[in-house]
Amino acid sequence: MLLNQCSFGVGFRVSLICVAIGAALFTYRCHRITYMRPTVSAIGSITMDDAVGFQRTHIRPIDGGNANSGSLEAGTIQYRNLNINMTASSQQLWPNDTQCDRLTVRPGRGISQTWLLSFPRSGNTWTRYLVEAATGVFTTSVYHDKLLVRLGFQGEREGVDAGTTLLQKTHDTRWISNTSQPVILLIRDPQRAITSFWSWMQLSGDPDGYKASISAVRYKTPGFHLFVWAKTLEWSRMIVKAAEKYENLTTLYYEDLLKDPLKELRRILHFLRVKPDEERLACLARHLEGPFKGTKKVVDPYSIFEKKILKSAIVSASKAQEERGFAPLPDYKL
Repeated sequence: MLLNQCSFGVGFRVSLICVAIGAALFTYRCHRITYMRPTVSAIGSITMDDAVGFQRTHIRPIDGGNANSGSLEAGTIQYRNLNINMTASSQQLWPNDTQCDRLTVRPGRGISQTWLLSFPRSGNTWTRYLVEAATGVFTTSVYHDKLLVRLGFQGEREGVDAGTTLLQKTHDTRWISNTSQPVILLIRDPQRAITSFWSWMQLSGDPDGYKASISAVRYKTPGFHLFVWAKTLEWSRMIVKAAEKYENLTTLYYEDLLKDPLKELRRILHFLRVKPDEERLACLARHLEGPFKGTKKVVDPYSIFEKKILKSAIVSASKAQEERGFAPLPDYKL
């Protein structure tokens, strides 16, 4: 079999050629459920407000030159006024907390697009929960996941170009046809993201799929190892492409978000040009986990060779980040 003919000495790009057959065999199943590819005509255009960068935000001039990077103090941010539709139905955030039960989330009006781009199972739903709780405005995704709606994520019904949501989640760069639109690139350790994605696929359709995990034996299959090869390539390609393509980009590392959620959330709010609401942030500090943050899955099903491929992918992605002017990826232990 072609996979067995790959040697340990082959470089990352050459080695990944060996994935082609396995990836092709696996593609149908991987994209027949929630994470399906969009059609070219799926996205409409929308006029963007000028965005202001903050910390890891880098705005690349349209002529292709390198923009100078740097941090902006909060006092220099020109915050925008969010037009919230107060007549629309709302989602109560914390009905059992008497100090915070009046806080809700609603759709907005005329809000310009900001994309949340990530590999699947990188913490995007939890990130959306944090942003919604901090701002009171719905977020959505290109997938319109009915399971998320049933679990209370009401913004999932909204269209990505309807102007009613603050963030629009996607796992596919092809949805972001306007390269000047703001993009938040959410990155997680590929080892954890890939095992979580595999687990989610095995539990697809189960309401607990977003938080539950599968037994270790279900990773010991030929299908999983083909999945690792294909998804390692996808993870790396997405990060490299985003760093090269998008003019107004900020990077959010999932590990940093876990370590200090409110600090990273404030940074994202500055990127969104939304003034922090201290009352909301105080309530959010009491409910950081939210209903969508998954359980920690401690599993290491990777072979020695797969770890070499993962390491090469991490190096490639980190190099692309640094060449764009961002901090390198965290030290993912293999």
